[in-house]
Amino acid sequence: MAGVQQISDSRPIVLVGGGGHSQSICAAGSPERLAAYVDVRESPLMPLTYLGNDSSLLEEPGAADRWRVHIAVVGIGAEALVRRSCIIERYSRFEAATIIACDASVAEGSEIAPGCAVMRQAVVNKAKIGAHTVINTRAVVEHGCTIGSNCFIGPGAVICGEVTIGDNTFVGAGAIVRNGVSIPSCATIGMGAVVVNTIDKAGVYVGTPAHEVSEKTSPKPVIIIAEAGVNHDGSLATAIEMVAAAAEAGADYVKFQTFKAENLVTATADKAAYQKEACGESESQLGMLERLELSAADFITLSKECAKRNIGFMSTPFDSESVDELAPLGMDYWKIPSGEITNLPLLSKIGGMGQKVILSTGMSTLEEVDAAVSVLERCGTPRSNIILLHCNTQYPTPPEDVNLRALDSLRTLGCASVGYSDHTRGTDIPLAAVALGASVIEKHFTLDRNRKGPDHKASLEPHELKDMVSSIRRVSASLGSVAKAVTQSEKPNKAIARKSIVAATDIAEGDVFNETNLCAKRPGSGISPMLWHSLTGRTASRSYRKDELIDFSEL
Repeated sequence: MAGVQQISDSRPIVLVGGGGHSQSICAAGSPERLAAYVDVRESPLMPLTYLGNDSSLLEEPGAADRWRVHIAVVGIGAEALVRRSCIIERYSRFEAATIIACDASVAEGSEIAPGCAVMRQAVVNKAKIGAHTVINTRAVVEHGCTIGSNCFIGPGAVICGEVTIGDNTFVGAGAIVRNGVSIPSCATIGMGAVVVNTIDKAGVYVGTPAHEVSEKTSPKPVIIIAEAGVNHDGSLATAIEMVAAAAEAGADYVKFQTFKAENLVTATADKAAYQKEACGESESQLGMLERLELSAADFITLSKECAKRNIGFMSTPFDSESVDELAPLGMDYWKIPSGEITNLPLLSKIGGMGQKVILSTGMSTLEEVDAAVSVLERCGTPRSNIILLHCNTQYPTPPEDVNLRALDSLRTLGCASVGYSDHTRGTDIPLAAVALGASVIEKHFTLDRNRKGPDHKASLEPHELKDMVSSIRRVSASLGSVAKAVTQSEKPNKAIARKSIVAATDIAEGDVFNETNLCAKRPGSGISPMLWHSLTGRTASRSYRKDELIDFSEL
């Protein structure tokens, strides 16, 4: 207490260090003078052996200007000297009972109202925070943001610039609120949700982008693309067989690749290692692709075959001429492959159509993906029309390189949804992607994995494709909604599996209900044991036999 008493002027006090001791000291002294306390939790607190000022902190050049308040540093022995690493730059104001973690950062120009808590490694950058709001561990609240009172910003959440959030709003862990969005009071943003548009009314919002949850909300079925690619080996007849196999398996789309080999590669372009292994080294990449090329007339035939089989037709264009050939076929989506994500002319041409796009992101950084999306957007395709597919462009992909958690990073770009294009062996990784929220699954398949060709080895055979489709449908259906509620199928079991308060012994009228003459047993059609303390101590209004359910009237 001596250290606090030495402060003789009327300026507010900031207590640094000492954990909960800061609060205790303040309560015992002059609480009206507390501006804030900076809590240190980097090591377990030792017994309180010393309280005093770290005068060297006050003697630092410019200390008074930087801190703007007189400081009493409360430490435990020599640890008081270590705890000067707290990042506190010129607050516009300090208020009583505001908590700032020692490694949090609050920039000059920020406003922190009374009762707030800015937790460990959180960042508040020139934002205005209302009273009694929690900015949790590693959350970031950027410049220009205004957050109301009694809000909770979850760990790792990111609130981008110029965002307005009303009072009593909850933002879940890892959620992202993009620039310029407004969220009303009393809203709940679920964990990992990405809010890209202003929310007009209170409610629970989940997903990427976030949408409101209601009893009628149900997840959209996962789109399954059976990637035929070039596994037809340049044969139209084989390609037609693959359409039939994909339809039989229950896929939503079968996808091919449309290219002019001479427009795609130079004569000296090398093949990838997996292509050399599958096709040999003597043939150039140009020669290999020329063998695998189908004609414009072939794709018209395949489109008609898909319509006949009731499966969607898709093909990936690799050059401008191929885009022109595919345009009249009326595809639901334009698929842009990973290798073309930096092909500005192709991105511009497809973006200019303003139609739905699926963009694979193999071999890319998040910045490169955002740049490609920005090109599509500038040319006329809004982000709401773009689906991003996480992908690893190695055939087959080693499981340790899949990195499915990158789906969360792709969600931050504010596109319609995210999915996964799989090049691993087997079907377990696509199922995991669905469980993590992938809305599209693309998977290579072949009629025979033993054929020679660049992609056969990393492809499923028809029976495996059918099994994968069936499994995805089951996993997708099992995800349900974020609401934790009793389902229709389990409702009949509530009364059977739960318990009620029953007579543990015979009870006479006028007896007092107590721990001895009551117990909890099945069925659950009587008084819930959660009301145990509401019943004990009351007098029985009638007699009960052992195991008889106690009447609700006793309450």
